[in-house]
Amino acid sequence: MFSNLFSSKMEKELKTLSMGAPELELRYSGGDSITVSKMIKINRDSLVLLGFPGKLKKNKIAVKILANGARFETTILRQGLDNKGQIIFFCQMPEKIIPPSASARRLVINSQGSARVIVSTNYGEKSLTLPIWDISENGLSLLNTSKVQIKIGTKLFQSLLTVGTIKGHLADLQVANVRNHRNGKVNIPLLSCLFIHPPRTISEMLSMAKSLAPKPAPPK
Repeated sequence: MFSNLFSSKMEKELKTLSMGAPELELRYSGGDSITVSKMIKINRDSLVLLGFPGKLKKNKIAVKILANGARFETTILRQGLDNKGQIIFFCQMPEKIIPPSASARRLVINSQGSARVIVSTNYGEKSLTLPIWDISENGLSLLNTSKVQIKIGTKLFQSLLTVGTIKGHLADLQVANVRNHRNGKVNIPLLSCLFIHPPRTISEMLSMAKSLAPKPAPPK
């Protein structure tokens, strides 16, 4: 009975934390190599995550929810394939969740910043300047206002970031998810990216982003 209550509470907490933004960062516990993933399903006593190819070195993995920085560890119980042939991990419900820090919260700056990125196309490399929609210590989201398709998993090395008056700082990014962002009557692809290597001035950029982010409306 008590284990069911515990699982139910953990299930509810995970659903709240990953609501509308299922992108994850996976790594082996204690390891440095990052894999982009997403939450596929949250059951009462287990999770289903998008996996990665190759033989597992260990079955214990560390997971971070990219939208807010909440973290937990879980054990991979078994592997399988979804209906698209992608590897999925069936995992144990975590025993605890480390809540997100204030700096892990994504700050919406609504295009008051930009990233100059280099992407590979059929015609060679192309430089694009894309508006930054939001930013946190874990990553940022870019509005793909270009005509170049940028897919999940794409790595954007040596991206030149500008947030407000803080300009010209390099970061390496990886696209964790792509979803549509409604802008008036038009849908624009929103690229949720994680930092492979964050800019050295990330603290200053977050301070600037806080000053640019919309202030919550005062209580009535």
